[in-house]
Amino acid sequence: MTWHLFRLLAGRPRPHLLLDALWTLLRVTILLTGLLLQAVFDHLATGSQDRGPIVLWAALLAVNEAARLVLWYGVVLSRVEPTYTYTVRSGLQDRVVGAVLRRPAATALRHPVGDVVSRLGGDADEVGVFAIWSASNVARLAIAGVAIAVMARVDAVATAGLVAVIAVVTVLGRLLNGPVGRRREASRAAAGEVSTVVGEAVGGFLALKAARAEGRMTERLRVASDRRRAAAVRDEALASAQESLFRVTTALGTGLVLLLVAGRMREGAFSVGDLALFVFYTQFIGEAVNALGMLLGRIRQAGVSLGRLGELAEGPGEVAVAALVHLDHAAPPAPGPPRREPLRSLSVSALTCLHPGTDRGVRGVDLSVRPGTLTVVTGPVGAGKTTLLRALLGVLPAGGEIRWNGEVVADPGAFMVPPRVAYLPQVPALFSGTLRENVRLGVECDDAEVLRVLELATLGPDLAAMPQGLDTVVGPRGARLSGGQARRVALARALLRDPELLVLDDVSNALDLDTERALWANLLATARTVLAVTHRAEVIAAADRVVRLEAGRVHGVVAPRRPNELSGPA
Repeated sequence: MTWHLFRLLAGRPRPHLLLDALWTLLRVTILLTGLLLQAVFDHLATGSQDRGPIVLWAALLAVNEAARLVLWYGVVLSRVEPTYTYTVRSGLQDRVVGAVLRRPAATALRHPVGDVVSRLGGDADEVGVFAIWSASNVARLAIAGVAIAVMARVDAVATAGLVAVIAVVTVLGRLLNGPVGRRREASRAAAGEVSTVVGEAVGGFLALKAARAEGRMTERLRVASDRRRAAAVRDEALASAQESLFRVTTALGTGLVLLLVAGRMREGAFSVGDLALFVFYTQFIGEAVNALGMLLGRIRQAGVSLGRLGELAEGPGEVAVAALVHLDHAAPPAPGPPRREPLRSLSVSALTCLHPGTDRGVRGVDLSVRPGTLTVVTGPVGAGKTTLLRALLGVLPAGGEIRWNGEVVADPGAFMVPPRVAYLPQVPALFSGTLRENVRLGVECDDAEVLRVLELATLGPDLAAMPQGLDTVVGPRGARLSGGQARRVALARALLRDPELLVLDDVSNALDLDTERALWANLLATARTVLAVTHRAEVIAAADRVVRLEAGRVHGVVAPRRPNELSGPA
């Protein structure tokens, strides 16, 4: 994972190099402070009454400190670091979400939604923090090396002893890196489990209430939270132990320096200014070693986080590529819908789609749809009707050939979208917004158009009974609507796109008989091209072509208006 981390940083090197340069300047001011303190104390030790040099060095110290504070707070912390860390974070999220959206919709998410949200948040943050930490501490370590060289020129023996202490502490800290990484991975996994349980509880609250299972879900959340707390405590305890090990370096180093230089100070070979320099630089070097330990831990933690993000995509190499994000200015306009191509013919040859690990699905399906017709797919439960629609639309990966107006469709998932195709699944996706927002969903139109498609979807009487009309909030996933209302809202959304082909999966299943008849009468009156899965006898009787599936294969195709031949061979 370390290679992928550095590949990520090298993808857009300019921000990192800028931050390196700024932190190097900040560390140089610390070097200058040590040298100025050495000069001040050496001058005071001479007993000279000339205060001119003291005033000069004090002024230089003040200017140096002021420059450090302005650079630190006014530039690095307030501008450069936030921009850089959020650029890295947003870039990772962009790559992961892009990889998910490029997959067939039914297999896009390989982990529970709550876990995905946790990874896109916490793990992306971890890598973003590592990006600025690496810049800060590489500069710190480089200048610490210069400080060691300055100290060696003053007293090589004391410097060697100090470096030996640092080396021992560093080795001990490295030995803890493996356990720290394992604890961090367990902590992240436990956090993802809690997010998953919370997501399931929120998404299925109606089912929980209906089954009176709130207590069991609460207990499950408590158990997951306890596991997360225990994992987080173990993670933090070991990480704190590692950091504490590096913190004692300053005290050990200072004591060792005093022991080693005591004799030379009595001889006058080691001045008070030299001691001030050593004590000041020892603290700086100790902080650098502490930061080194934390950086080594961060590398491990960031590697774990990058790996977890990579699991959502096609691996860490997929996400460790710098993505263009827009933090300082508006993003360019989103691409518009694909060019409308009037449907002249749709043909499917040898379409095969099997569910992973099973022999269930559809095999060798041939299908043709003519413009302006109603094609019905029917068959017993488990025959593969929904699988057929989803494979045709690229929602599931499938083999075979699909042709639109005679041209081969290479990527059905990207091609079969509005305004070419609109799809209404058995369980429609609604969002916690208003009716207007759920129908429009990004389409610019006036309320008259929204009302027109709602009327076409037979929601006129329902809308009239809603006091807030189009401003009625539907609740999470349409929870405030009945099943039939939710399906018709989703149908209105599809109709607003005015697709060339409307694909419906059992759209009228939750409707009463009168509403169902009115809905199909409205759809057929528009002379739309419709491909529908249904068991309703009246719809089958009105179809131009009926395809019967059994056990994933086409068992019969019936010509227009001949429902008595539904079970006949093709």
